[in-house]
Amino acid sequence: YGQSSINVEEKQIKCLSAVGRMFLVLSKPDSTFFYLHKGLKLAEETENIELQSHLMQNLSIAYREAKEYDKAEDLLSQSFLLNNDSAEEVRYYLNFANLYSLMGENDSVTVYKNKLLRSIDRLDDIYFKASAYHFLANWEKENQNYEESIDYQDKRMRLFLDIMEKERLQSVYEVQKKYDYAKFQNRHNQTLLSRQKIIVASLLLLLLFSFVVVFLFRKTINQKNKLLQMEQAWQVLNETAKDIQQQKTNTLESTNTQREALLWKFDVLQKSSILESAMRSSPELTGEKAIQEFNKIVYGEDSDSSWELILQTFDELNPGLSAAINKDFPEFSETEFKICLLSYTRLRSKEIALILNLSVNTINVGRTNIRKKMKLQTKGVDFCEVLKERYT
Repeated sequence: YGQSSINVEEKQIKCLSAVGRMFLVLSKPDSTFFYLHKGLKLAEETENIELQSHLMQNLSIAYREAKEYDKAEDLLSQSFLLNNDSAEEVRYYLNFANLYSLMGENDSVTVYKNKLLRSIDRLDDIYFKASAYHFLANWEKENQNYEESIDYQDKRMRLFLDIMEKERLQSVYEVQKKYDYAKFQNRHNQTLLSRQKIIVASLLLLLLFSFVVVFLFRKTINQKNKLLQMEQAWQVLNETAKDIQQQKTNTLESTNTQREALLWKFDVLQKSSILESAMRSSPELTGEKAIQEFNKIVYGEDSDSSWELILQTFDELNPGLSAAINKDFPEFSETEFKICLLSYTRLRSKEIALILNLSVNTINVGRTNIRKKMKLQTKGVDFCEVLKERYT
């Protein structure tokens, strides 16, 4: 109803006519007359002649079934006069013949029967023709014209066979359409599934490729960072050697101290030279291998902990100081304790970062935390000077 392209009134009239016919099939005359009269009234209001004729014909059949033949004849006659479709005339002939046979007006039946016979062969509607032959067979049977009745009945049966074949073909056609649709739907689903598999596989490959790229990138960055640490270590050793060279002309506190400094200078220069030579002669010396080589050259073949050697040296130069700091400032973390001792020896942040294998930023943050834990409120106060005043 909603998808029809015709106007609203015409749609309503056709729907009312259809509902009335359904109640006629269900043998409910009150509902039949209600909906058909309602549709006829609307058709008259809209001056739709075609639908008026259609509704009057349906009402005529309804009154005929209710055995109100006078009303049925009047409505059928009005409908016939309003009809402009010549193809519909044969239907009127059958309805008139049926009606007059029920009314017992045999002459009128004969007139419309003959008109029906002259027109029936021009029809293509096998359902209507079967209905017409059914009426003719019964009429001839009632008039004891058995041969003609059998002839009409035979034609009706042939039409029934055509109808059955048509319905069978229609059923086969509908089954074929359903099969074709299911086949098309299945093909579509398979195509869609294949595309989804391709998409998923592509996404997995892309994800795997991205993972490999990220892994290789991080590995390259780590190797570069470790190599940079090696270069920084070599630079620090060189700078330390230069510092010792500059201190050569300074007055030393004792002969033993001067001798130790010269020995330290020789040791630093020797290790720096060995490290530089190792890096130049072994291009593949990068990353962990480079760090291992650095520790082996600087701290010795059998050394397990560079910090133990540093702490031992610090305690030799500053007896009891590390233990005192550890006792008086237990709130220092292990890293802050190491930063505190190395800062006390006047090592720069860059040098401390190299020794502890930390970033320069971490060293600076550690120094700030040391000042806070020592409760040094004055800005710019050197905690190393405070420690010297406290323990000397």
